[in-house]
Parts: sequence; C-alpha cells; structure tokens
Amino acid sequence: MLKTLRIKVFATFAAVTLLSGVSIAVNVPYAFATRNPDGEWYSVGSSTWYRLSNGSSYHGWIQDGDDWYYVHPSYARLKSSKINLDGTWYYFRADATMAANEWATDNHFWFYAKSNGALYQNEWLFYNENWYAFDKVGNMYADRQFCDQNGNCYVFDDQGKMLTDQWISWHLPLSGTPIWSYVNPQGLLIREGWHYVHGAWYFFEGTSIANQGRTIANGVPYYFYLDGSYATGGWINAGNNTWYYADPSGALATNTWRYSGGKWYYFGADSQIRKEEGLIEVDGHWYYINADGSMYTGWLQYYAPHDNMYYWQYFDTNGTLVNNAWRYINDSWYYFENTVAQAFGYKLVNGSPYYFTDSCAMATGWVNLGGGNYYYADSSGVLATNAWRSIGNKWYYFGTNSTMYRNGTFTVNGKPETFDESGAWLG
Repeated sequence: MLKTLRIKVFATFAAVTLLSGVSIAVNVPYAFATRNPDGEWYSVGSSTWYRLSNGSSYHGWIQDGDDWYYVHPSYARLKSSKINLDGTWYYFRADATMAANEWATDNHFWFYAKSNGALYQNEWLFYNENWYAFDKVGNMYADRQFCDQNGNCYVFDDQGKMLTDQWISWHLPLSGTPIWSYVNPQGLLIREGWHYVHGAWYFFEGTSIANQGRTIANGVPYYFYLDGSYATGGWINAGNNTWYYADPSGALATNTWRYSGGKWYYFGADSQIRKEEGLIEVDGHWYYINADGSMYTGWLQYYAPHDNMYYWQYFDTNGTLVNNAWRYINDSWYYFENTVAQAFGYKLVNGSPYYFTDSCAMATGWVNLGGGNYYYADSSGVLATNAWRSIGNKWYYFGTNSTMYRNGTFTVNGKPETFDESGAWLG
C-alpha cells in the first residue's frame, strides 16, 4: 500500500535527455494518445509491434486493459526503458507495461512513477517518512549531493534518502585526508561561517569544517583540530616545534604578547611563538627573546665582533631595551647611550660631564684618577666643573676639564688662588 505522497517542486532546469537503456525523444503526448486502436500485436524476432485492422503499422500509445504501452517506430514496443515525451519521462517495465505509482530502476538509477506514469523530475518525494529527490531526467539522487539554484545543498545516502542532522565524512581524492560536513535537521548542508552543532561551535569553509591547523575565521585566527573543534585558553603544540597560544575565546594571540607561567611570550603575524633567540622589534621597541621563546629582562652582555669588545645592555621589567636613558639599578645609576651602558671613564651625557666606574655605574663623591688627581661628582653624578665645592670643611676648585686644582697657584675668576698638594684652598 502506497503512503500519501507529498511533493516539493525543484527549480526548473533546461531539459537534457540522458540515455539509460533505451531513452527516445518522441512527439506523441500521452494525454492525447489513441487508447484502443483496432488491431493486434505481432512479433518480429524479439520485437513486438502493433498492426491495425487495415494492415498498417501503428506507432504510439496503446492502452490494453489497465496497462499502457508505447510502440516506437524504430524500436517497437518499449520495455525496460525510459522515454522522453515532450519533456516528460516515462519508464516501461520488462513486460513493456508503463510503470505507475511505483519505484522502478534500469539497474543504474532509480525512478518513481506517478499514477499517470510520469516520473518525478526536478521534484521531491516524501515516501515512508523519508525525502527523496530526482533530477531533471527523473533519476533519483543517491550517494551524492544536490544543490538547487539558490545554493541550498542536500546529501543523499546510497538508498536515496535525504540525510538529516548528522555529520558526513568525505575523503580528499589525492591525500585521502578525511573532511567533515554537516546536514542540519532540515537536510540542508551547512556552509560558510560559524554554526552551533550538538553543543559546540564549528567553523565551515565552503561546506566542510575548517581543516586541522591555523585557520582565519571571520578575520580572526583560530586553531582547529581534526574533529573540527578549536583550541581555547592555553598553549597549542602544533608539532614541528610550532607553538600557538589561544585566548579563552579561541582567538590565537597574534602580533602581541601573552603572559603564561610567570613569563611573557611574543606571537608574530603567523600566530606562532618567536623561538629564535635574539633581538626583535615590536612597535618601535626592542626586546630580547630567550631560546624558549620567553621575554628576557635585566642585564645582558653581548659581544661585538667589529671591535672585539663586550658591551652591556639592560632590558626593563617590561622587556624593552633601554636606549639613551638613565636607569637606577641595584642602588646605582647607569646611562645607556645607543642601548649600551656607558663604559669606564669620563663621559658627557646631554652636555654634562659624568664619571662611570669600571662596573659602568655612575660615580658620586670623590673620584681618584691616580697620581693625586681627582674629580668630584655631586649627588646628581654631575662632575664639578669650573666651580668651587666645600667638602669636609675645606674648599676645592675644579677646572674646565673637571680636574681638581692642587699643589700651586691658579687663576680662578681672574684672581690668583693657591691650593696645597691635597687640593685644599689656602686662601
């Protein structure tokens, strides 16, 4: 017993006649066929023909009882064949009777014939609680997909049933890599963008979930696993010494820093952690990256092969390389010119003289140059220059080069002034 059929019409397509068995286009409309011409059947070899009572051959539709037949002028009475009559397809059984209200097959495709014999074409059929679809020549879609003119795609199993609410695995022809698609409860093949499926979010590229690895989804990079899920909130080991870091939202850290396990790490434009030890420039600032990818802070000594010298640099707690600036480090002041700590000796910084010790620290107080010669650095570190200083209840004078006057008489501000061997002013 056939169940009530419900039909959903496809978009109209241009007619194309496909050959399957014997499929012949003729111009005799079924609706206007001669039903019972006076005559008889006769056979010639394996072919069956119809001869009218006047002896002439008849070609066209014939109704014999409840059965319909079609006699073709070249192929005789059709059997096990499809025929296209003015754009409508019909199928004839092995006994040559027209199929009606039933499934039929030519051993290549399945069809469904309506009560008037016309096959479903560009139509949907709801049968036994399942949907089936047929193409423009009446062939049922089976083990393939169909997309209508609006871009809606559907997938059918090998029995022709439309799939609903399930994942579908495909394999790439060359690599054999599996890819996954999903059809929703209405049978639509999900495509493009984010979709919430069975309690989780998935991103689709075309009609398949994003491939494993880093993928840009709506302008944001994510890392997707083989099952279509994406990483969130932590480190991702992608193999081959490639590491990513996903925020709680799943977005990969890109062109930015992330703090993890007490250390800072930088992730480049490709979202990968920088793991090559050395300097990197980020937003106009220089940083030093350790071999494990973490940001370096503190003192760093490096070798300059061009002059066979070692120099000291300093990276602040935020990782930036100090450049042309002072820093107070472990109770001492240091000046970094062109990123390098000022080396031992007398140096001008922003026009003011300073003296730096062999540890590169700024000197304060007396500076012994040896041979009885001294500088004197104020608490700011600036050397007294062309100026008097009262030190320990004694007066001292420091000349143009910041050196203390001693052991003689010198002209100071146009007047002769005498100093003893220690540099103390004698008046």
